[in-house]
Amino acid sequence: MKYLVTLGSLLVAGLVKAATEGVEKALVADMAPKGLAGTAFGWFNLITGLMLFPASFIFGWVYESIAPLYAFLFSGGCALVAFMLMAFWVYTNEAP
Repeated sequence: MKYLVTLGSLLVAGLVKAATEGVEKALVADMAPKGLAGTAFGWFNLITGLMLFPASFIFGWVYESIAPLYAFLFSGGCALVAFMLMAFWVYTNEAP
């Protein structure tokens, strides 16, 4: 049973990655200045890679030291903050 849960979790994580990675890259391409798309993708991948370790470390520490519920609540809170930043900071200009 433990292996099925692990396999199911990996399957869901893969589906989420497949559903969001293309959108992330399209956003970077849309926001990049003309002629600097390669630089924009480089910075996007650099920052994403650098932030993966602290995010995983904090989640794991909260999961093991406090409680799994709080780890997922913290993760959801971070996602909500990211959503708010995208909604009100990145897209401030409406398209005509």
